[in-house]
Amino acid sequence: MSLKDKMKGVSVIIPNYNKGHIIDRCLQSVLDSDFRPVEIIVVDDGSTDNSLEVIDKFPVRLIRHEKNYGASAARNSGAVVAQGDILFFTDSDCIVRKGSLANGMKSLSETSVVVGGTYHPIAYDQNNFFSSFQASYIHYSELKNRLSPDYIATHAMLITREFFEFAGGFQIDFLPILEDVEFSHR
Repeated sequence: MSLKDKMKGVSVIIPNYNKGHIIDRCLQSVLDSDFRPVEIIVVDDGSTDNSLEVIDKFPVRLIRHEKNYGASAARNSGAVVAQGDILFFTDSDCIVRKGSLANGMKSLSETSVVVGGTYHPIAYDQNNFFSSFQASYIHYSELKNRLSPDYIATHAMLITREFFEFAGGFQIDFLPILEDVEFSHR
């Protein structure tokens, strides 16, 4: 039996901390996707900005952390309540391109474990030097060894629930960043 035959669906999990200025674009991009997820889960990790007001405008499942525990804890909280057999992790400041989920699911059906994506080389806010530099740098860095990557980044990670649970989720006591690298190495 193939992965596609036994799949119940995809749960999109988005950790958020003080990204009220951009999370609407992220959520709209997931809703506009050419692939329908079972659910979209946003885990607000103790935001102090207008994030909750923005998130409330979208048909998503909201989980609130009363304080900031970090992205790993937020991702794990989303995974615990997710209903899908496939988990798609992305970040609240990422814009999911239209074909990303469909292409990711096609690739996942061929690999059966985990697949990832990277940033588009051109930032959505091209007038911001940092965003432009980050987009092109990450795109280049993550694709230079694309046939043998060092890690799968959580800004675009599709993984079976079974494998995610087998791996033990993201370590919350590692570092406030690079949890995807640690997870991939483990």
